[in-house]
Parts: sequence; C-alpha cells; structure tokens
Amino acid sequence: MCIGYDPLIHRFGLVIPPRSGRFLMWSDLFNTNADIVKSLCAAVAKYCPDALVNVISNPVNSTVPIAAEVFKKAGTFDENKLFGVTTLDVVRAKTFYAAKTNVPVAEVNVPVVGGHAGITILPLFSQTTPKSNNLSDEDIQALTKRTQDGGTEVVQAKAGKGSATLSMADLISNLVGLGPLSGRICFFDYVCPPSSTRRYVFGPMGSMNVILGS
Repeated sequence: MCIGYDPLIHRFGLVIPPRSGRFLMWSDLFNTNADIVKSLCAAVAKYCPDALVNVISNPVNSTVPIAAEVFKKAGTFDENKLFGVTTLDVVRAKTFYAAKTNVPVAEVNVPVVGGHAGITILPLFSQTTPKSNNLSDEDIQALTKRTQDGGTEVVQAKAGKGSATLSMADLISNLVGLGPLSGRICFFDYVCPPSSTRRYVFGPMGSMNVILGS
C-alpha cells in the first residue's frame, strides 16, 4: 500500500449525486467519507506510521480530527505530521481577487484563516498583496462570500455531478512538488485539530513553524 512512503495525500472520498432534487450537503459527505478516512488512516498507522498525512477529503473540519483519533488509538499520532489541506480556499480567494482588480493571479497573495466550510472560511482581503484601493466594502463582502461558497458554485455549475477536481489536482501537484518530496521548506495552509487554519513553514519532517494563524 504505502510501505516506506513519506508524504501521503489523502484525497479519497465519494462524489455523491443529488438526492431528491437537492445538492450535496456537508452531512452527506461526512456520512460517506468519515468511514473511508477512518479505514485508510488505520492502514497508514499500520504500514507507514511515520508518513506525513495530508487530508483533503471533505468535510476537512471533521475528517482531520477523525484521522487524529485513529492515530492516537494506534499510538502513532504526531501533530507535526497530520494536516488538513485548505489551500483550495486560498486558490479561490486569489483567483477572485485577481479578476476583480485586474492583477495577474500569480502576483496575488491572500491569507485565509478559519476553517474549511462556509462561513468558517475567512479570507483576509485587508492583508492581500498587492493591495488595491479601488475595492469598496461591498466588493470585499462579495469576494468573501464567493470564496466561502466556492465549492457550492462548482457543484452547481456541474449540476451536482462533480466537484472541484481540477483545482484540487493543481493544489495537490504543488503540495507534492514543493513540499516534503523535494525536502525544501515551503508555505501551505492547513486545518489542524481542532479546526484552525494556519500557514506553516513546511519541511521534510513536517510542520516546523507557524507563520499565520493561531
């Protein structure tokens, strides 16, 4: 399975079709993905207990604590090696801000704190670089809400038949390419138990220092 492998990206989970005419809810994801996360993390604890585990399976606010409890029960828990990746919120905030301000997205940096579900996602547009003086309070509120509802927007665009697969693949590619596999220090945003997004200096042995968040 993953014997001897260091970084492990946990993206497994099911895409559940709409039920009775409604779109997918977080509770639907939890009821399905919680057991998947639990079983896979049990296997990780057994076969590669020293792996850096990055959980992207939603709802991340809930699946990361489940993973933590599995590792604690197995005696392999290390808070510096378990992460819930919320970088997708940063990708969305940067993209929406860049489009609104006509700035190349590659030049934009938007800190995002909080959690990874709805109003728990808090993009700090007041700390964005490059800073724009042309955005009104209404613009900031609209950008914040769109960032918070970004996942729902994608699901609705796909008529409930899929989620943000391409942007998810892009952030996973960046995570693996720049992070522990290369052994270089880099910056990413995570949700760590009990659900607080932080920006870390990230090295080959896991998180090394908190840069943003608490």
